[in-house]
Amino acid sequence: MMAESVPRSPLLFDVLENLLGNGEDWLMRRILVYAKELGYAKYTSTFEEAWRLSIQGLSSSLLEAARVSGCDLEIRCEEDVAGDPAVGFGVHEARLHRSRGIPLSMFYSFMKYYAQSYRDLCETLEDPDQAAACAHLTRRFFDRVEIGFASEWAGLGEQEAVIELQDRTRALTDEKIRYLTIYESLNVPVVLVREDGMVENINEAAATAFGMTGVTGSAYYSHVAVGEPFAPLEGDISEFLAGEENEREFERPIETFTGSRYYIVRLKRMLDVSGKFRGLTVVLSDVTDRKRVEDDALQSRAEYRALFENTVDAFAQHAARFSAAGELLDYEFTEVNPAFEELFGLCSEDVVGKSVSEIWPPGNALKLKLLDSYAAVTSGEASMTYEVWSEPIGKWLRVTSFHAGADGRFATVFRDVTMQKETERALEVLVDERTTELTSSLEELAEANRVKDDFLASMSHELRTPLNSVIGFSGILSQGMAGPLNDEQLKQVAIIRESGERLLGLVNDVLDLSRIESGRVEVSAEEFDLVSLVASMVTTVEPMAEQKSLELRIDAAAPIVPMWTDREKVAQIVLNLLSNAIKYTTEGSVRVGVQPSRDGVYTSLTVEDTGCGIPPEDIDGLFDRFSSVRGMVRRVEDGAGLGLSISRRLATLLGGTLSVESTPGEGSLFTLYLPVRHADA
Repeated sequence: MMAESVPRSPLLFDVLENLLGNGEDWLMRRILVYAKELGYAKYTSTFEEAWRLSIQGLSSSLLEAARVSGCDLEIRCEEDVAGDPAVGFGVHEARLHRSRGIPLSMFYSFMKYYAQSYRDLCETLEDPDQAAACAHLTRRFFDRVEIGFASEWAGLGEQEAVIELQDRTRALTDEKIRYLTIYESLNVPVVLVREDGMVENINEAAATAFGMTGVTGSAYYSHVAVGEPFAPLEGDISEFLAGEENEREFERPIETFTGSRYYIVRLKRMLDVSGKFRGLTVVLSDVTDRKRVEDDALQSRAEYRALFENTVDAFAQHAARFSAAGELLDYEFTEVNPAFEELFGLCSEDVVGKSVSEIWPPGNALKLKLLDSYAAVTSGEASMTYEVWSEPIGKWLRVTSFHAGADGRFATVFRDVTMQKETERALEVLVDERTTELTSSLEELAEANRVKDDFLASMSHELRTPLNSVIGFSGILSQGMAGPLNDEQLKQVAIIRESGERLLGLVNDVLDLSRIESGRVEVSAEEFDLVSLVASMVTTVEPMAEQKSLELRIDAAAPIVPMWTDREKVAQIVLNLLSNAIKYTTEGSVRVGVQPSRDGVYTSLTVEDTGCGIPPEDIDGLFDRFSSVRGMVRRVEDGAGLGLSISRRLATLLGGTLSVESTPGEGSLFTLYLPVRHADA
């Protein structure tokens, strides 16, 4: 009975033919390497040409089998086996090796590597579908080559025996593939060692870890460690092989390709089905991270123990005691440090294992406080801190209880704060005494300030009346109303008048400052135009500017800027700022700017000059009483230093601020920032 017609795939046949034709040298290199690894190095030169012929024959038989079956090598009936090229190739190669005196076991081993090499070659195809189809066809082909080889080797001719051998061979192949897959998939290093202690094989994880390589299934590594001792554990392996035990496990730091790592090493003997010793497996589990955590934990515990033993604070660990029904009964001491023993005069043996109620007598204040705080901590609070007087030891203690672990465990720190409490009490007494003294001093100062204000208020008339007389009569004399004066007399009278005016100004400034500081100055809010007010102040100081040939101008954002505040106090501030700017400017200009805020709530007024500027070290004290502004280029005759102090206090009184920015040698910028409407308006 002939097989059913099988649809052929010319395209796949062409792809396979081209692949095998170009891959002959690649296959040859792989086979020669396999021969050396399997211990048949002596055959690599003698029979190299024979192996090339075998590869050529395999490729031809594979192509013939694909051509005959239409690239479908499934067995459908007896006729397929009898005339199959793959089976015929297996029979021919078995007879050829037997005639050359080459062991058939060697040929059988090589068939496995031939099959894997051809499948690997198929996987080099870029098209994944073509690669999968060629690999499937190749696997089927070598399965049937093994049938022919096995038939010749075992002398089996019946179809049933052939099919049975095929099934068994396929099962063994699948089992080996599963083993190799698992072996290579393990993420732990595995080394197979022969009976003589030499390495037989290693997996990929071992190759990566120890810089070693070898043959495992389909994977090939160029630097092979097969046949050499496993250096990292050579002594341990030799000792194990010399003994009688079947398994051994130990931990060891081992140098790897990337540095020292800590491993759990498991050695186990391998036995075949007959129970004969066939070598051993070396499995290495990397526990470096676990070991590091353990070492860190040990280090932390050592540090904790050192801290626990040497800390100056008394330290105790507790565990809550519960009844069988889960009811909280008491709190047991599980550990105390030397500082605890010293503080309370108790030995560790007398405390550990006993409860709080057993250590302190009933009614003890410390005991009652401890029980309350322990209940709070065990019920969920993170920590509790309080101070309590301990009568038995006569000391104040600051006690802190906090969670120290699970299962109702917590810790308590006792700190002796007796000296601190005594110091606090002494400080409280001292503070009370100083407070009494300061209160008395403040009362005296308030009285002195009141007397000063009364004096200034009562003397203001007495001071101003004679000064006004001096100024008035000097004016009469200078005008010649009391008779003509010569030039020298006129000069002297002018000096008298100028000195009197300066003295009157000083008296007025002192009185104004005194009234402001005493809170007796009230704000009289009214509506006025700030631009007009600034213009009138500029007119007042124009003669001073003209004497120095200074440019004096006003830059207003609007022709009218209405304000509802104290007009006279704003005028006094502006006049002080203009006078100072002209006084400390020898050339250039003085500019006054008026700019309302966008929201209409505030208005800023700036006075900018090109004068000598203010040194940085003088900025902070510029608005203090009796401070003097010293120029960097030229010193001028300062006043009493009250103008800017009064101006800032008036700005604060009006709900605003007065600030300054200055660069020595370039000039100064004073900014008055006022609310448009005063709170009293």
